[in-house]
Amino acid sequence: MKFTNNLMIIISTMVMMIVYNSVDGASYVSIQEFPDNNCTGEYFAQNYAIVGTCFERSMYTCDGVSSTRNLYKTDDCSGSPWQSQSYNIGQCTGFPELDQVGYTIWECVDNYTIPANSSNSITYLGSCETPWNENPVLWINALKNNHCFPQTGVPPGSGMVRCKNNKGLMDFSYPQRGCKGQASTDYEPNPKYCDGDLGYDFVCSH
Repeated sequence: MKFTNNLMIIISTMVMMIVYNSVDGASYVSIQEFPDNNCTGEYFAQNYAIVGTCFERSMYTCDGVSSTRNLYKTDDCSGSPWQSQSYNIGQCTGFPELDQVGYTIWECVDNYTIPANSSNSITYLGSCETPWNENPVLWINALKNNHCFPQTGVPPGSGMVRCKNNKGLMDFSYPQRGCKGQASTDYEPNPKYCDGDLGYDFVCSH
C-alpha cells in the first residue's frame, strides 16, 4: 500500500537533505486529512510542517488567513519559488499532491502535538545521537492506528495502518471501501537514521 509514501510526498520528492535558516521560536502549519470532501467526522492523518524554515527545498508560511507551501530549485530556498500553493485557513480543501482520496484543513499553530494511538514519521534537525524530541522538528506525519481511510484505485478501496513495536507500520489494504473484504498486508520498517543535518525517526503513541 505504501500509504505513508503518499502522505509524505512533500519530503519524498526532494533529493537534497540540507536545512537552512533559524528554527528558534518556530511555529507550525497543521494539516489534518479527512476521508470526505466536507471534512466531517474524525480525521485519519495529522501532519505538521515548520513555518519559515527551508528544508528539502520547500518552505511554508502561515499568516492566520492562509498558508502557502513554496517549492524551490535551490537547496537554500533562494530566489523565487518554482511552485506555490496557498490554502485558506480553517476551510476544507483538496490536496492535489496526494494521490489517495482525502481532503484537508490547514491551521496555524504554535507547536505540534503527537496524537494518541498513532504511528508517527518524524523529520528533525539534528543527529542520531540525541532523541528526536530534543531537536527542532521539521515535519511530522501522524497516522491514526486502526482507522479506516479511503484509497484510490480501480475499483477504489480502503486502508488501515497499525504501529508495530515502535519500529514500523503494518499496512492493511482492502478491496472495498469501509475496510471490507480480505485485506492484503505489508510491513514497512522505519528504523531511525540520519542523513547530513537531518534525522528521521518513527514513534508509536498510545
